[in-house]
Amino acid sequence: LEDRGTVMASIDQSVADQASVNIRHRVVWANGTLHWLAWTGRIYRDAKGTATRVLGVVHETKGPS
Repeated sequence: LEDRGTVMASIDQSVADQASVNIRHRVVWANGTLHWLAWTGRIYRDAKGTATRVLGVVHETKGPS
């Protein structure tokens, strides 16, 4: 689907400006079915403020809400 660019932009924006990641997007599984995933996580930074890692979960959810 066409969500890849939006997801990558959301990740980049979160890493640049925020302390957390909250993203929902569509994926098509190998069997052709459409599913929604939700990412929720915290961005950890070093003493200089550089993002070093993200800790969180990705789970299947219902629709875009």
